Amino acid sequence: MTDVTITQPTLNGDLQLDQKSLVAARVFAVKKILGDAAANKEDEQLLEIANDIHSKAEQANATQLEKDESVLLYNQESLVWAKNNDFTGLLGNDNTEKRLQAFKDSWSLALEPPILPLFKSRTQLAEEEVNRRYPDENYAAELLRPQSGTNLSTEILTKQQVITHYKNDPSVLHKYYDQFSNYISQNLERYVSGKAYSILNRNGVKWTLRDQPFQAVWKITRITEKVKTIPMPASLDGRLIIDSEDIDRLDGESYLFKDADGHFGLVKPDGNLYFYPKTYQESQLVHNNIPTEQAVRLGLAIPKTANSLKINIECERLSIDGSLKRAWQIPLFIETVKFKYNPMDGLNVNNFGKTQKDIVVGGGLSGPPSILFETKFGYFGLVRPDNSIFWYNKDYNPLVKGEPGYTSIAIALNLKPSEKHIGWKRDFYPINQLNNTVEENKINQHAHLNSLNKVIEHNTSIYYQKVIRQWKTSHYQADGFELFCRAIIPFYEVIHNEIFDQDYNFEFKDIALDVADLTFTLATVGVGAVGGIKAIRAAITAAKTLQGASRAAKASAAIRTLLKSTKTSSFLRRAGKELTDFVLPVFTAKNAATTVVRAGVSGTTSLVTKLRSVLKASDESVDLLGSVSRFAFGEATNTQILDHLYSEVVNLAGKHVHVPSSITLARLKASLQEGANRSIPDTLYRGQSGAPSGAGLPRALGAAAPTTDEFLVDLIKHTSNSGGSGGKSLSLSSDASLARSVANTRPSGRVYKIDTTQNPDMFRSIEDILLEEGPRLVKEGKLPPGRLKNAIIHVYSSRTEQEIFYMGGDIPAEIVEMTPWRPANELSETTSIQDNSKQLVQSMASFTDKSSDSSGVSVDLSRTSHEAVSLPINNS
Repeated sequence: MTDVTITQPTLNGDLQLDQKSLVAARVFAVKKILGDAAANKEDEQLLEIANDIHSKAEQANATQLEKDESVLLYNQESLVWAKNNDFTGLLGNDNTEKRLQAFKDSWSLALEPPILPLFKSRTQLAEEEVNRRYPDENYAAELLRPQSGTNLSTEILTKQQVITHYKNDPSVLHKYYDQFSNYISQNLERYVSGKAYSILNRNGVKWTLRDQPFQAVWKITRITEKVKTIPMPASLDGRLIIDSEDIDRLDGESYLFKDADGHFGLVKPDGNLYFYPKTYQESQLVHNNIPTEQAVRLGLAIPKTANSLKINIECERLSIDGSLKRAWQIPLFIETVKFKYNPMDGLNVNNFGKTQKDIVVGGGLSGPPSILFETKFGYFGLVRPDNSIFWYNKDYNPLVKGEPGYTSIAIALNLKPSEKHIGWKRDFYPINQLNNTVEENKINQHAHLNSLNKVIEHNTSIYYQKVIRQWKTSHYQADGFELFCRAIIPFYEVIHNEIFDQDYNFEFKDIALDVADLTFTLATVGVGAVGGIKAIRAAITAAKTLQGASRAAKASAAIRTLLKSTKTSSFLRRAGKELTDFVLPVFTAKNAATTVVRAGVSGTTSLVTKLRSVLKASDESVDLLGSVSRFAFGEATNTQILDHLYSEVVNLAGKHVHVPSSITLARLKASLQEGANRSIPDTLYRGQSGAPSGAGLPRALGAAAPTTDEFLVDLIKHTSNSGGSGGKSLSLSSDASLARSVANTRPSGRVYKIDTTQNPDMFRSIEDILLEEGPRLVKEGKLPPGRLKNAIIHVYSSRTEQEIFYMGGDIPAEIVEMTPWRPANELSETTSIQDNSKQLVQSMASFTDKSSDSSGVSVDLSRTSHEAVSLPINNS
């Protein structure tokens, strides 16, 4: 079919989502399928529609059609996800099953995350043992128990005394040490796999490169640096003697690699990644098969100071690929030397008259053969008789006229010509095929480390076992605990620093383990989109509340709470419901791929029709006008209008998810009046995509003039938000962390400071606008009563937002200053970590011509071509 140029759908921004995340892919897929019908719909509404379709498909009484619709939608989500993350190896007609499996694995990691290594201290275990033995807290019996050298001879024992004693009880000690070994044997492998997956995603590594064999890899085992120490005066002539010392610069093993695309990178001892700029040549990073000083300093962030003298690198070039271009077996290598026969030496008479002699120096009857080989990437190496491998420099060709060269073999075998050397001889023959032979095993000695995924998992596993051992040894001392938190929580520093900066009345250690347990779940919306520590704590509470629930249910609750804590949308608030749970499909990737083909035209048509009908029902479930009574707004006073809307809001108490049962008329009035009376802070903040330097903060095209009632209506609609204002209204906040969380979800996000001191009267709080302007606009028919009511509900339920607006429209440059804050993905670039994030691709879901739907449009989701076209929508 003919390719059609399409416009990339965008998020409305009412949910703070990383655009590469799983949740964003779900929203994008529905947007793409519905086309114009989804225009101006809130992201939250579209997410709810998709979640509902998937949830119903998992029910026991689900029809086959409902299951097929879920699979087809899931397939479209996977296409969007693969494209947005530049996982080109998962696209194409032959990769449906592979893509669906990868997408499902990603959701599985989020909804059924691996169990993290969260251990208990001896004190905790001792307290549990004491509580078990003495539920009535009568510790008198403890005085009669045989003690192990501990003096408890006192009339009254405190609980703390008994706990202290039980810390050394054999049962407690066994539990303490067993928890570490049990975790390593039962859970570490899946945690390491999940950790490697998150590292690869964070660095934007293409899917095809994750398990594809390296071109080459070097294991760095030790790095020492000789540095100058304090100069010591000489004893005789007064000269300074420069002393030095060797400092270890590597704790563990690192791997310098060249991936299948020819790009160099380094896996650090903890499994994290560094990619070198693509402008670097191999000769700059590797010399004589040893990583250069420049390579290790860049990759491991080892600074070079004025005291640096020399750096020494110990490494091994690994043998990773048995898929060779060609190879030769060399069973015999001989040195020919000068010879003179001497009868007195008792030598063999057959040597009489000879002037030279052959000496076997490699192979022969007593030793295994050598193997010269060339990898498919053009690297030459030689397997020595002792099975070690010698690698030639990249630019060295050991062949002479297509055959193994004598000198090349001698170099690899570490042979030097003897004093009587005449020349070399060798026997060789080509090896046509290496299939599970001894030769292949020799050349492929390190196959377990031949790809990026394998090396990251290898180092991550070693690193976490080391951290676990250190924690175990520390007995939960502060240093061991902090080391462990830094190791297992990817954004430890961000959260730790925010708590410190904001002067919270709790420490990071108070929530550290709960945060760690949500590590993989948070990635579904993107760590950069998480709304600060407040949102994270809310998610923790939501997960903990579901005692006895499955890990999937707890993870889903955490995601829903994160979205609710950071969003600015209103669909669910107006609908009076919570977001439907996220569910993990029960189908296998193989069955799903089969369904995509089997469902064909009927399944495609059904999905499109289903989404349209569900969207229509969703719209109808929300009363946009809000008011259900026949109140005469046009004849009422401003006070009467507000009192009526207040009463309607209070009547929703306990019936509407965003109207708490504790609300009263007095509390509602007082809350809004307090906001209206609040002084405008000297500094306000806004998070958005970067604006041109010196341009201030302009609004979107089509924004109303600031002197009109239309401008005021837009501000109130922005707050009630039934689709977002599209940049026509610029909301500000006194909370810098809220601005940062918004900016994190925007392309090239920036945080701006707005100085209000020059003209404070030009700024008004949303509460002031609602109370002073809202009733008049309703009375004059310029604002639907339901919009004002929804805005009141939003302001009351989101009191911490403290929304403020500049009443002059575009915010002038002279009061705007860009802060130095930058999004997490840009900060990673400053540390030279490869950021492969691309602009969102132009085509999203896959639709190809096969059959006509009810509007006469040909669509077919059974094919998996990733060349997408627009799907016309019949809105009649």
